[in-house]
Amino acid sequence: MSELNLQRMKIELIRGGVAPKFVKRTLAELDSHYRDLKSQAIADGFSATQAREKANADIGDEKILMREILHKPELKSWLWRYPKSIFVLSPVLILILSLITSGAIIFIVDYFLADFSGMSPGTEFPLWVKVLVEILSIFNFYLLTPILAVGMILIAKQRMIQLHWPIIGIVLLMFIGSGGSYELNWPTPLEQGNLIVNWGYSFMPRAFRGYHDLQNYLSMLSTIVLCTIAWRTYRPFKTSEARS
Repeated sequence: MSELNLQRMKIELIRGGVAPKFVKRTLAELDSHYRDLKSQAIADGFSATQAREKANADIGDEKILMREILHKPELKSWLWRYPKSIFVLSPVLILILSLITSGAIIFIVDYFLADFSGMSPGTEFPLWVKVLVEILSIFNFYLLTPILAVGMILIAKQRMIQLHWPIIGIVLLMFIGSGGSYELNWPTPLEQGNLIVNWGYSFMPRAFRGYHDLQNYLSMLSTIVLCTIAWRTYRPFKTSEARS
């Protein structure tokens, strides 16, 4: 029988869909039980090597232990149970809700803080308002999509989930998130300001046609590059070592 290897068990249990909190608790209990068995064997007169072998024999075979844990559906994580909802629907909903929220904030700034004068010539906006609106616009149109996409890659790798659902989610996320663009001009004493928001691609029907294809495709490319870097460099698990 192979020696109990908690790191290897951790990897296999996570790969099998067990929630990390249950993996941590289960392995902590196994580790504590193993140490108790080993200490008892030493107290009974066994050498350190014999005590380790006896503790491994008493605690049971590693594969059997993992099989018993993996066969308990109540220990499975939400990611393992509902990958489509979490990797496809959730990021898109987050993106849409974020755009709606920032749009509402900009509307409030435009019409309430400016005494309902909107972007009329001569309207004065405080510096903090301008900074807030610019940050919200840049975040939603240029940063949110790659942040969500990279986050999906990191979660998928950390939970050792097959990539087909994360990839579908990222493609849908890029199509929606990279299709938007905005142009914000603050009012001057002589000219009216405006905020133009556009979504779409040049190949779409006229009602949904965008005019920033190069910008949209560069946004997609940057997201793909960042996801690739995250996938190749992120190492959530160390090389497993046998229990000593």
